[in-house]
Amino acid sequence: MINCNYYFPNATELKISDGFVNQGRTFSLLYLNSIIPLRRLTKLVITSFHINFSKIIELIRCTPNIHTFMIDTGDNNLGDLISLQRSGNFQFASETNNIKEMTIISKNISRVASFFINLCPRMQYLTNQHFPR
Repeated sequence: MINCNYYFPNATELKISDGFVNQGRTFSLLYLNSIIPLRRLTKLVITSFHINFSKIIELIRCTPNIHTFMIDTGDNNLGDLISLQRSGNFQFASETNNIKEMTIISKNISRVASFFINLCPRMQYLTNQHFPR
């Protein structure tokens, strides 16, 4: 991402796969925004088995026009989602995001759904897909 020489000014959808939001990797919205305009995005798909939920909050905070969001957390250790909900980033993202449609795939669906319902108060449609066994 750091050495990317391309810019996609008309991109409206972004899919992030495992590794990008991994806690041990560099995650920079500045680099991502230099490749695609984050404010133009309307759809975000995250598929990661090493999710850092604070990074997802940060990404949602910087993409206020997302209306469709899909997340596949797999069999992920969710950590302390309650303390994240008390953070300023969470509160700001909750007040500014426009996510209306969400699909969640997770083994821990009740905890993940509760977290995202609090994060996305304008949500109108929530779909739960079963985690593959």
